[in-house]
Amino acid sequence: MKAIIIQARTGSTRLPGKVLADFYDGQSILEIIINRCKELDTAWPVIVATSTADADKAIVNLATSCGVKTFAGDEQDVLKRFIDAAEQFGARKLIRVCADNPFLDTGLLKELLAFADKREVEYASYEVAPGLPAIKSHWGIFAEYVTLEALQKVNSLTQESFYHEHVTNFCYGNPDQFRCEWIKAPELIYNQTGFRFTVDTPQDFEIAREMYGILQKAGKSCNFKELIALVTTNEKYRSVMRSQIEEQSK
Repeated sequence: MKAIIIQARTGSTRLPGKVLADFYDGQSILEIIINRCKELDTAWPVIVATSTADADKAIVNLATSCGVKTFAGDEQDVLKRFIDAAEQFGARKLIRVCADNPFLDTGLLKELLAFADKREVEYASYEVAPGLPAIKSHWGIFAEYVTLEALQKVNSLTQESFYHEHVTNFCYGNPDQFRCEWIKAPELIYNQTGFRFTVDTPQDFEIAREMYGILQKAGKSCNFKELIALVTTNEKYRSVMRSQIEEQSK
């Protein structure tokens, strides 16, 4: 079985509760992401994986109301949470989606699904610059593919807390031990800096909410081309993104 697993929790250090806060028209970031994922290939059911913390019961309730499966697991060990969620639902091929990315690009995600289906790989994602995985960038529009077996292997090879918090880092950081393949990001993205669409801070949240509203009201789908065009013509967005990239990279 395959599954899209959305990683979500309320306990963010820089912006607690960001995934459930009102983002656009009464919808939270998590609800927007769930709905985007539900529109994809039905062969990849959606699971929201959160923690057993009391505050995260609200995530379970929201996901249930959206009609998707849920799993509540280890609060600190995210790797274990992913493994346990996949095992509970019998999923061997996984797409990992972070719940702080309201601009998850479903066109790019569909390409990743097709790519993963055709190859016998343990990890696959986009490369946004030479040697730079999308997950280590500020883009916030990409997802990752990984197999349950790869995650189980990581769990058996290391107990370092860093790798148990950052679920896939050990895979792409050790390509000699895992079958990893990359999709080169589109030219509009590749080697481009200064763009930040992930939501980690209050400043991220405010401009992301503003941009999302502008694109929605214009009947746009919020894909990467529309986002880049919007930011390119708006000095305020460019300035905030530059400052947040610099601050969060320290």
